[in-house]
Amino acid sequence: MSCTSCLAGYTFAQATSSCSPVTVCTGGCSVCPLNYILSSTNECLQCGSTSCARCSPTALSTCTTCYDGNYLNQGVCSACPTGCSTCSSPQNCLTCSSGYTAQVQSIATQTSCVKCQAPCALCIGNAQTCTKCLSGYTLSGWNCMSNFNYGFNVVLGTNLTTFYANYAGFLNALTGAVQSNNYNSLTISTIQSGSVIVNGNANTGAQSDSNEATQQFNNLNSVLSTGGSIAGMPVQSSTVSVNGGSIVQPTSGPNLALILGICIPVGVICKKYFIFSIGSDRNMHIQEHQKGPTSRLSYNINC
Repeated sequence: MSCTSCLAGYTFAQATSSCSPVTVCTGGCSVCPLNYILSSTNECLQCGSTSCARCSPTALSTCTTCYDGNYLNQGVCSACPTGCSTCSSPQNCLTCSSGYTAQVQSIATQTSCVKCQAPCALCIGNAQTCTKCLSGYTLSGWNCMSNFNYGFNVVLGTNLTTFYANYAGFLNALTGAVQSNNYNSLTISTIQSGSVIVNGNANTGAQSDSNEATQQFNNLNSVLSTGGSIAGMPVQSSTVSVNGGSIVQPTSGPNLALILGICIPVGVICKKYFIFSIGSDRNMHIQEHQKGPTSRLSYNINC
């Protein structure tokens, strides 16, 4: 930390832009730095505990004020609960640390600090009302939307009354598809009447181009498949898109002829015959037989 000026009881070192405590004064001190107290003889006496900001000049181990992060309890400075920057008691936080938000308890005079729930970096009021997001997420309203996410548009053959009656089931189906149990992983952009049209995005913790992302994408397509139903409401049409990344595209299985051409010379095939099988370990097993009463050899090829 770079200082530009210092409190009384400290001296400013311009070369290092820092403040150093002054505990010995020529002719006697008039003020002392923190963790010291001025005696009746104008000396700065150090407190008996490092958590004391000030202490009694006649009982140095008895604190009279505390540093931030501690509260005074019968002459002792005790640490505030986790998440409290300042507090008046272990049950009452005055200010919260970064990444925590104040939450009033059932007793109106008591406030605790609760940790913001990822992907919130900062929050207000409760752990899921975000004001700033972790890296890789963007604030959308009060939610943090992953930069890699799935967009969806679905037309439901129902009316708004039925839709809202089944809204929780609709959200459960979507969060289940992306392996989440948190409604905040969804951002519903628009809901239009008529045949109900819903546009939105689904957060994912999966990495772009991962098998997990592909599975989630396929799950969403399955949940919103045209001709199917979601939460008891028929799906007339739907689209699912990938934003901010990509998914693994399906590829065809291994080409047996290509494997043979690479692994076994054609001239050898003419003199031998082979038995092929795919085992439960998903390996290709090849048994080689000579044309005649000779022993056989076996090969394994990963599929």
